[in-house]
Amino acid sequence: MEMTGQEYGTMFEKDSLTVTVTIPQGVSNLKLRYITTGHGGWGGGDEFNPKLNEIFVDGQRVYHFIPWRTDCAVYRLSNPASGNFGSGLSSSDLSRSNWCPGTLTLPVDVPLPHLKPGTHTFKVAIPLGKPEGGSFSAWNVSGTLIGDKK
Repeated sequence: MEMTGQEYGTMFEKDSLTVTVTIPQGVSNLKLRYITTGHGGWGGGDEFNPKLNEIFVDGQRVYHFIPWRTDCAVYRLSNPASGNFGSGLSSSDLSRSNWCPGTLTLPVDVPLPHLKPGTHTFKVAIPLGKPEGGSFSAWNVSGTLIGDKK
């Protein structure tokens, strides 16, 4: 859903990701396969703070959730060089916005069974954390429409 003219890294600060698509005749059981991860490497950054992700179709909210992973410490052995602190904690142990170092990020499927053929506008809205020093927050998002052909 990355669109030309939209500032990819920090676009959610002033904008939402919007994409207009045309659903052809003969397609049913539509769903949006959505992947999202938050990034920003300081305490107030989106990488380490739960943030609401909202998905709208034609101005109606169709899905919302807070993407968050609390199981990152399980993968510590996959990240032996990941910022180790004097306390014994490793950076890879910390919970994150839908990803852990050394793992895959799984998509969520958003059912859209009532979406009819024609032109529709999708919008993804995420509140972006404010810049701190030389660091900024960013979200990586990806979406694919899938369905059955009749």
